[in-house]
Amino acid sequence: AQKVSRGMHESKVKGNFCGGVVLYGYRVENKKVFIHETEAPIVQRIFTQYASGRTITQIADELNAQGIRCHDRPFRFNSIYRILRNERYTGVFHAGGEVFTNTYAPIINTELYTQVNTLINNNRRGRTAEDCDYLLRGKVRCGYCGSPINGESGTSKSGKVCHYYKCHARKKTKKCHKKTVRKEHLEDLVLSVIEQLFSDKHLQAMYADRIVESYEEERRKSTVLNRLNEDLNGVNAAIDNLLKALEAGIITESTQKRLQELETRKADLSVKIENEKHEYSCFATSREILAFFFDILKKSGKQLVQLLIKKIILYDDRMEITFNHTRCHSVETKDRGLVVHEGEYTLGAGSEYATDMHVKLMF
Repeated sequence: AQKVSRGMHESKVKGNFCGGVVLYGYRVENKKVFIHETEAPIVQRIFTQYASGRTITQIADELNAQGIRCHDRPFRFNSIYRILRNERYTGVFHAGGEVFTNTYAPIINTELYTQVNTLINNNRRGRTAEDCDYLLRGKVRCGYCGSPINGESGTSKSGKVCHYYKCHARKKTKKCHKKTVRKEHLEDLVLSVIEQLFSDKHLQAMYADRIVESYEEERRKSTVLNRLNEDLNGVNAAIDNLLKALEAGIITESTQKRLQELETRKADLSVKIENEKHEYSCFATSREILAFFFDILKKSGKQLVQLLIKKIILYDDRMEITFNHTRCHSVETKDRGLVVHEGEYTLGAGSEYATDMHVKLMF
């Protein structure tokens, strides 16, 4: 690892390309990075248009309409955003806490880059609601169009500030009919579901067992461990063949040298296999996971959401919550209570939710 790191550092000092995806606007030839004659003007155009007031979506749509591609793919919001945020277009390359200026030739000047990124920081989503903590930020997507559902705020005629979640596509293009949802309304429902679900001992045990089963299956399918075992079997077979040759009287300097190499390789593989097995053996047991559930319910709402929820698909009358580290089994509301489809176990039957929304939980 030290030799590889040292070699990478020396390559950067020499201004050589160290591998990976070539940055749009550049090309690589003989380990050196050169400006791409066709793509570089597109990069300049993107920076100039954003600085003049055009949005990322407008820039992407215009480029795609003209048949201009980004690495043989249409330009997307994220591809334009990554270009605008990449300082290497100014000729500056940060790596390992050092700054290199001899790898990338500048396509734009520093002043334009600074102007553009100042605009991005001022225009970033949710800036107007920085004083409000949206617990579900980045977790919710629209069930109708698939767009992110972001935190928004507005002021009523009485001067009261209201916070809610709104579909990004509805806000930008007006093409989605997803209704806005009050922030407190949605967050209270999600936290209520989490609290009821993970306070029940039966569901805790079921969820903990699922996590352990998932991990065990991952261990069985581990490509690293399987590959190491295959390599070890191959080395053992080669050693057996050499020993048979030695027993037959075929003793040369080459066979002895090869046998030593194989024995060294065998010892190295054995250590790696034991390390890999040890890494899996350190995984938590069901009892330890249950203890984690007991502690996690004491945490704040934001911590609960970040630790447990992977994503939420939101409709006007229902939502689907997918939890982290789980297999795909479902839990649905029934009579405003939660029903697990294994033995029709009911949690909180008849309990009053803050909404009539149907909730489906994905395990």
